[in-house]
Amino acid sequence: MQDSARHQLLRLMNRPRDGADTEHSVRLRAITYATVAMGIIVSAYYNELFRPMLIGLVGITAGYSFSYLRRGFTNTWVKFLLTLAVIAIGIIHIYRMIYTLEDHILVLTEMLIYLQVLHSFDLPRRKDLIYSILAAFMMICVGGVLSRSLVFGAFLAAFIIIALLMLILYHLQEITEGGSVVGNPAGLGTLLLITVGLLALGFPIFFLLIPRFETHALSGLPVSGRLRQMVKNFQGELIYPRMPSRLGHLPEGIGAEDFATEMEYLESGDAYFGFVPYINLNARGRLSKKLLMRVKTIYANYHRGLVFENYTGTGWKMTDIEGTQVVNRDGGPHIMLERDSRLQTGASLFSREVYQTYYFEHDMPNIVYTAYIPWEIYFPIPELVEDKNHALRAPSVLWDGTIYTVISKVPDFNQRLLQRSPASCAFPVHKPYCGLKNVPASVQRLAREITSDSATPYESTLRLKQFLTKNYQYDLDTPPAPRGKDVVEHFLFNSRRGYCEHFASAFTLLARSVGIPSRLVTGFNPGRYNPITGYFEVFGTDAHAWTELYFSPVGWITFDATPAGPEGALYAKEITPLTFFLDKYFASAGIRLKNWGTAAFSQLKGMRVRSKAAVSFVLTTLGIIVILFLSIRLYNSLRLKSDAAWQQRKIYDNYFRVRGHLIKKGCPLPPSRLLAEISGISDPALSASICEIEDIYNKASFSDKPINERDIDRTDEIFRQVKTKLKQKQELFIHKD
Repeated sequence: MQDSARHQLLRLMNRPRDGADTEHSVRLRAITYATVAMGIIVSAYYNELFRPMLIGLVGITAGYSFSYLRRGFTNTWVKFLLTLAVIAIGIIHIYRMIYTLEDHILVLTEMLIYLQVLHSFDLPRRKDLIYSILAAFMMICVGGVLSRSLVFGAFLAAFIIIALLMLILYHLQEITEGGSVVGNPAGLGTLLLITVGLLALGFPIFFLLIPRFETHALSGLPVSGRLRQMVKNFQGELIYPRMPSRLGHLPEGIGAEDFATEMEYLESGDAYFGFVPYINLNARGRLSKKLLMRVKTIYANYHRGLVFENYTGTGWKMTDIEGTQVVNRDGGPHIMLERDSRLQTGASLFSREVYQTYYFEHDMPNIVYTAYIPWEIYFPIPELVEDKNHALRAPSVLWDGTIYTVISKVPDFNQRLLQRSPASCAFPVHKPYCGLKNVPASVQRLAREITSDSATPYESTLRLKQFLTKNYQYDLDTPPAPRGKDVVEHFLFNSRRGYCEHFASAFTLLARSVGIPSRLVTGFNPGRYNPITGYFEVFGTDAHAWTELYFSPVGWITFDATPAGPEGALYAKEITPLTFFLDKYFASAGIRLKNWGTAAFSQLKGMRVRSKAAVSFVLTTLGIIVILFLSIRLYNSLRLKSDAAWQQRKIYDNYFRVRGHLIKKGCPLPPSRLLAEISGISDPALSASICEIEDIYNKASFSDKPINERDIDRTDEIFRQVKTKLKQKQELFIHKD
């Protein structure tokens, strides 16, 4: 009885399936497996999902082996178990998205990997393998969205090669089973290579011209990182990696040059002396050549770190280290920074919204870099500190792998507006940035001499900047000023050379000397734009210092007085692969093209976000239509090798086009009369060609012999030959019956 029940169960589990569409090809399955494995590796690698990657690779190995061995059975019991597993995985991952703070893209990528593993256990048919290719393509796209380096290009190239091999093998399997098509199947590989070559030639142009828009339509912006929270003990001080000490207040009477902890940080390596609360202009940290972070944005902005307003004679110091705590009461990653009515009014009139996503590739201090002025932030810790200069700090070192997104309202202005803007130190709020304490009298006299005939504060600013960039040399090996000597005074009147901190310090003090509120800022310049990935790559050598000047009603404006810096006031400069390419390789021609483009698209620039989105939608739709048109043409070309009906119709078309041209030239051809019956044609080659196309037509219509690729090519040649010869002759020498 038990044996009978066991045999019944085994018979039920091993019920054979209808094998008409069962896929038996090991090669086809092996290439599909390689494609899926590549998709899992790429998506998991860029999401740092290494455990799901290992589980996925082991899982699909077992799944593809099981599917091949069980391809001849219905496997109803397997489908039932897989259904339960899919439901369980869906519930678990939806719960994680709703009730945890995990990044949704990480959760969804992990779920997609596990679903692909389950799918690999049920692949009896060829179309199931095609579904696997589509899922692998989705995972490759996920990796492409998150990739920040050109390494993804190698993954993408490998995936394309494997996918093309899969498509060629799939087609060969199809035509082999059809059995009625005669031709050269290897021609499909040639056609695909030509298509890939054309795409490779057209892609750079398409890549350069495609519009770039910020992804602010998304409800959730990139944020990630496992930071060590020290909120309870955090008082706004600076925290550094690999150092137990924190830099905070100095005891009264101790200068920056005597601060041992500062020197300990500078000597620890990978350090920049501008990221301490007390800058000593006679010190110089070792700038690292390592890649520190990548920034995703369409605007070239300086990455603002610390702000200094008090000059000491040997350097600068911050006055608001503790700052004000900013907390997201909901506990989520989104923090809305509070702004007073004055800033809100100025931002609404004289600013543009800029999105920046920071990806840290190296352990960094707890300085939260932003463009000025930060408005909203998506950050891994829902608590930050903001000082009175709107510089942000976190209660933790920003470790490698930290990701956060900042939405800033960057001042947007034109030169004429700044020319009319006052820059007065009379307002109480500006007094900390106008103080002349510790500023040598010689520096003040020099500032007044340079700007003696300036009509506006902005004109004074430009003259001061021009004076520094033309008369002083940038030199990283500048020796320190003599002990007891004011550093800026020594730079201006003695050494006449220095690095960015010297230029920024001199520019700040000179501006204050003529009544312009100013402050010194340290951080990073925009970095090196990578036109392929769209990221700005910021290295340790990009650490920089610059000056912010206040012009009412626009607000604080960035100026860089370093000789290699940009001219005039800095603003949010939009950059795309096309503008980068033009600036780098066609500077002079690029200026003319950009001026033409600015005039042609000036109204597009002034459109609101919805209008820009509409234009982007129209351009995308047109691109999709072009791609569909090319795909249909390619599909029709591919059918040449596999669709006998299409081949026959092609021969018919060429045959009747020849008839039409002959009738047009005066040859009477009733519908019942064949081309071969025409006599008296003076050109023997033309007569032979007409008889040949008649034979091919009869073969396609009445013979059991299969037609082939050569027949179709020959009818094309005959049609072109007849058309050419008839154009060359004014009269047809045809004897009419």
